[in-house]
Amino acid sequence: ANFVPKLNAWRLTLTYPIFNAAARVVFLITGGSKASILRDVLEGPPDLQRLPSQGARPTDGELIFFVDQAAAAQLSTARG
Repeated sequence: ANFVPKLNAWRLTLTYPIFNAAARVVFLITGGSKASILRDVLEGPPDLQRLPSQGARPTDGELIFFVDQAAAAQLSTARG
């Protein structure tokens, strides 16, 4: 961990190999302000520079998105 003075907080950086080796990667997304980004992450073309969460793809685990209705409003398909 390293201290980030600008945020007055400790920060731990995780890389794709760590995420992708996990048994479970979970994202929690709420609110209408996140709807277009969630749509882009789940349905758009790969763009890891703009959407780094697209790189989280566990090789032998689960990828779970918990979203509320407002965040899911722009998704084109229902997801279970």
